[in-house]
Amino acid sequence: MVASPIFGEFEHRLIVLLLFLHYLIFMVETIGEAFSLGWQLKARCAFGNREGMKSVRQCTWTYDLDMLTLVATRGRDFPLAMLASRLRCPRCGSRRVAVVFMPPSEGGKRRGAS
Repeated sequence: MVASPIFGEFEHRLIVLLLFLHYLIFMVETIGEAFSLGWQLKARCAFGNREGMKSVRQCTWTYDLDMLTLVATRGRDFPLAMLASRLRCPRCGSRRVAVVFMPPSEGGKRRGAS
């Protein structure tokens, strides 16, 4: 490992460790954790413009998911990784739905939502 010219090897390793811990702390796995931290979720239809050999019009449905409703219906312990598999596009009926997870900015974190 090559040390940065500005920092010594110890400082460089310390910075790498701090960055790793920063990302480790913010690992969110359940809807309840995401809700407590103030995350937002956006769903969009991922059905492409091909159906077999035919060309079809691409579905453009997008929606901001309500975290409170998700927590109330799925429970706080529901894994975020399984959320997309439980959704269906209301416009075209496709099971191919992509979910985008948007953590809050530093200043926009929820307080007291746990």
